[in-house]
Amino acid sequence: MSIKKYLATKASAPVLDNTLKGVNVAVKLAAVATLGNAKASEFAGEVVALVSDKEFLTQLSDDIGEPTEQETEDQFIARAKNTMRALLKSKLN
Repeated sequence: MSIKKYLATKASAPVLDNTLKGVNVAVKLAAVATLGNAKASEFAGEVVALVSDKEFLTQLSDDIGEPTEQETEDQFIARAKNTMRALLKSKLN
C-alpha cells in the first residue's frame, strides 16, 4: 500500500499525529542553537505545516513509491527518510 493510500485510512491519523509531534520536537531541538528558542518554535511549526500539507504528502508518496521486492523494511524506511529529507530541503530553500 502506498503512503498516499495509507494516509487516506482512519488508521493513519494517530500515526500521522505522533509523527508530526516528533517532527516538531526534532526540528525545534535542532534549530534552537542557531535560531534561539522563539524562532526555533516558529520554524518547527512551519515545517510541521509543510509536511502535513496534502500536496507535500502526495508528492512524498509519489517520490517514495512502493517497496521493491528486494528491499527490507529497514531499507525502505531509510529510503523514505532520505526522500523526505531531500523534498524538505527543496521546499525550504
